[in-house]
Amino acid sequence: MQNIYNIVNVILVDSSFHRVTQFNAEINIDIDIQTDVGSGIDENNIFNVGLSAKVMGKSNNEELMLDIFVKMVGIFEIIGKPELSFESFTHINAQAIIYPYLREHISYITLKAGIPPVILPILNMKANAEKERS
Repeated sequence: MQNIYNIVNVILVDSSFHRVTQFNAEINIDIDIQTDVGSGIDENNIFNVGLSAKVMGKSNNEELMLDIFVKMVGIFEIIGKPELSFESFTHINAQAIIYPYLREHISYITLKAGIPPVILPILNMKANAEKERS
């Protein structure tokens, strides 16, 4: 028997997008990433980890030009007794699995909106988790 965390699915649970009609490509982008570990492990050893991103783009005079919110949820299964702790998996590995889906969705909707695509930066989830602990 394997002792692993298995990914069951990654789903989009919330997505909102707003842009002004007269879009100025010279905007300042602010990105806020949040994690939400679900209510625990169910009787089938299934658990959820949510990852959301709030992206706001403002002009030089602070006018809101772009407002995006996206939340993706990873559904995972525990098989056996993995060596990696549940906390480490949910705060580092699960987020690293979900994040590319979040990045892709945001870049896609901005591209489809006829504006320069917003590409979220690559994140070091381990460094972020260590920073949050301190």
